[in-house]
Amino acid sequence: MESPQFSDFIGYFRTIAKEHVDIKFFVHGASERIISQSRSELKYPCLWLETPSMRLADNNSDVQGWRETAFVVFKNSDTDDYAKQDQIWQDTEVIALDIISRLRKESRQLQFKIDLNSISIDPIHTIFVDNDYGWRVEFRTDKSIPICYHPEKWTNT
Repeated sequence: MESPQFSDFIGYFRTIAKEHVDIKFFVHGASERIISQSRSELKYPCLWLETPSMRLADNNSDVQGWRETAFVVFKNSDTDDYAKQDQIWQDTEVIALDIISRLRKESRQLQFKIDLNSISIDPIHTIFVDNDYGWRVEFRTDKSIPICYHPEKWTNT
């Protein structure tokens, strides 16, 4: 199986958002992308996939890389409507766990496997200025990404 590409990773989560019956909007990237959409086209509940970072490890025979990222599932509420905020936390937690269950179910088939032992789930609130509430799920991929030197890509070798 070929190495997973960045676009494969984003595309997988775009598909999750499209296929989950409760998710109404998907965005990926840095916070600037979501801030620019907060007041206009954003629909709730929203799935936001943060841009993945990569960590490298050298085991003396080769170099491997792993992606680390998070997704956030959130909805909007008035700041003083505590009952609605509690309901949002309950609803978005269910969606976050739905996504984790799908990751677990499809883990063996993916080009990149999610390390379920790396998952942490934290509540979020008041993202930016829109009074958003939900859950942030942080995780890493378990399948390494080979880092290979290609001399043909360099003019001085």
